[in-house]
Amino acid sequence: MRLKKKAEVLMGELIGEEIQVTKSTRKELIGTKGIVIDETLNILIIEKNNKEMKIPKKQCWFKVKGVEINGMEIAFRPEDRIKKYWRKFNAIMQR
Repeated sequence: MRLKKKAEVLMGELIGEEIQVTKSTRKELIGTKGIVIDETLNILIIEKNNKEMKIPKKQCWFKVKGVEINGMEIAFRPEDRIKKYWRKFNAIMQR
C-alpha cells in the first residue's frame, strides 16, 4: 500500500498539494511548508504566508500526502516525470 501511495505522488500533479521540506543541504529550507503553485524542471514554487518561495528539487527531501520523497525523484518536468514512472508503477496502480 505504501508503494502505491508513493507511485501516486510521483506520477501525480504536485500543483495545489501541500508540501513540506524535511531534509535539505540548505539548512534554512528545512521545515518550510506551503502549497505548490508552480513546478519547473528543477524548482518547486510554493506559497507560504502569501509569499512565493523557490525551492530547489535536487537539494531537498519532501513530504507530500504523508509520503517522503527525494527531490531527485521528482527532478523532471511534470509531464516527463509521469512518463518515466508509468512503466515502473503501472502494474501497482492497476491493483
